[in-house]
Amino acid sequence: MKKKIIISLCLLAGISAYGVTQMRSIDSGSIKDSVKDTDRKTSDNMQKRNEAAENSKDERKELEELYHTMYRYMLAKDVKRLSAMLTDDFVLIHMTGMRQPKLEYLRCISEGELHYFTEETDHIYIDIHGDEAVMTGQSRVNAAVFGGSRHTWPLQLVIDMKKQDGKWMMTDTKASTY
Repeated sequence: MKKKIIISLCLLAGISAYGVTQMRSIDSGSIKDSVKDTDRKTSDNMQKRNEAAENSKDERKELEELYHTMYRYMLAKDVKRLSAMLTDDFVLIHMTGMRQPKLEYLRCISEGELHYFTEETDHIYIDIHGDEAVMTGQSRVNAAVFGGSRHTWPLQLVIDMKKQDGKWMMTDTKASTY
């Protein structure tokens, strides 16, 4: 048993000595070059991540402002400006499940079937993936809709967005309460 242990230790010592000899034969210049290359790649990656985070922060701010602008236009019945924020195939899905295409939705605002009085934002959540985003806004909205009486709802809008020609556009909105 002692013989096996001694032989094993000798083998390990020999392997270790061989490894040290091999390590000494490596060109120190190539190691320095490799380290410099790794440092440069790490620095480049960190810079790209920082730029992406900064761009993401700017886009989040832009999308939050779009949410507030949307409500300003709804309150003012400014359907022309609101229309410019919506894609041509935009659809609003009401909490009842009713689907309203863009032109029908805008007509209902302009004719007062959807009459918005006030809006107070509680939260806005934004998830951006390249040129697409999902914005979830939670606001207390005072409105009278489809002939009903004026009421304040805790209204949640889940708004799908996409960038077209560098501009964020709303593609569809799903309304519910929160």
